Parts: sequence; structure tokens; C-alpha cells
Amino acid sequence: MSAGIAEFPPLAVPRFRRFGDYRREDERPLAVDNGCAVQIGGVWIAGSDALELLEWLPLSTADLATIERGSFEQEPLAAVALLIRPPTIWSFDEASGFDSLCTVDESHLRATRRALRLIETQLPVCGFPRANAVVARDCGLVASDDGWCERLARVQLVRYRASAAVIPTVVPRAA
Repeated sequence: MSAGIAEFPPLAVPRFRRFGDYRREDERPLAVDNGCAVQIGGVWIAGSDALELLEWLPLSTADLATIERGSFEQEPLAAVALLIRPPTIWSFDEASGFDSLCTVDESHLRATRRALRLIETQLPVCGFPRANAVVARDCGLVASDDGWCERLARVQLVRYRASAAVIPTVVPRAA
């Protein structure tokens, strides 16, 4: 998977049409469910391949446009909570373990900060001055404070547990 991702030159990163729908014009659709699950051409990608894709995908212009409208300026962490992809912090086993409480440990704090560094490397994004400022502010909060970092990690666990990547594996389907 890494070799395939590396074939894209930096300026050839795909642009997005709408939230949750990432695609290149010349290839099969690449879809991401709430930042948690990846499909290519209708085929679910799992494990380390999915994680590599989630880490590689650029920020969605639709998500940035949502932040740009100003609704997240008064809500610390809301902007980055939208942009982070939960599997970059939590394992599938942790997310699907509804019967157990997950403790945010040092590895989750490191993973959360690493995910934010992936976002920060893409800033500033042209045409989104307000979103750039809000995301940079939120990244700064998490970088300097373990409490904010832990809150963000917990939000990502909730997002992951509520995603299609986890729900079908823990909820019995009707016959």
C-alpha cells in the first residue's frame, strides 16, 4: 500500500467534492466513512492498509468549509475532532469493545498528537483563513496540555464506536 501511495506526487493529491467522498476522476471511488472506514470501488479495506490510507488522505475541503463558516470558533477541539481520523488513535479492538472501558494511556496521547501533526503539516490551506486559524489554535491546545489531548482522544473513541466500521461487528443484524 505504501508504494502505491508514494506514487502520487505532492501536487497530484486528489481534491474532494463532498464530505465522505474522496475520489480521483481517473480511478475507482475512494470513500471514507466518518474518517473510520475506507472503501475503494465498493471494497472495504481493512487493517494496516486502511490505516495507511487514513493517514495519507489530505484534509477534506468540505470539512474545512464547515469550519470556515465559524461554527467551531467558540468550541475548543471541535474543529480538530472533525478532522482527525479515529483509527489513527484507537485500535479496532478498543473501539469494538463496548463492554469495556478504555483508558486513555500515554500511547493514545502520543497517537493523538501524531495525528494532529499530520493535520498541521497540511496547513495553511489556501482559501480557508478562519479554518486555518481555528485548527492551529486547537492543535496548540492539544500539544501543550494532556487534559485537552485526553478529551480529544475520548471523542475520537466515541466517533469510532459510532461508525459503520464498528457497528456492524457488534450489533446483530436482523434476519
